[in-house]
Amino acid sequence: MKIARKAKGRTAWVVTWEGVSDNQRVEQPLVTFFNPHWSGKRVQDAVELLYAAMRLLPDEKLSFAIKPSTNPYRATFGDIDGVRWLGHIHCGDHPWLSARIVDDIRTERDTEGKETVVWNERPRPKLPEGLRK
Repeated sequence: MKIARKAKGRTAWVVTWEGVSDNQRVEQPLVTFFNPHWSGKRVQDAVELLYAAMRLLPDEKLSFAIKPSTNPYRATFGDIDGVRWLGHIHCGDHPWLSARIVDDIRTERDTEGKETVVWNERPRPKLPEGLRK
């Protein structure tokens, strides 16, 4: 049984590991949170740096530091029906980092005292008829 803390949930960019198969389990899928007022471009740059720091080999990290365009795993924005969407960013390949704005972030503690972080995913927006491909 989980017991919710009394603190009011918040909104933020959340960064998580995604696309993890059973043989590539990560102990903690939650990587970090970023300020919800950050632009998509700022989060894109931060996610790319995070992925490079966590997953690239030392020689790849050095190349990326000297010439960022050599990064083999660039962070990219998602899309909705072929239209670029700044509300979702992914970086990497199995597993990859996923960043998106989520709401009502809060911690919950179970009866053994183990704390977990939970949030509500925002639904993907729907494109108006005139913008759909």
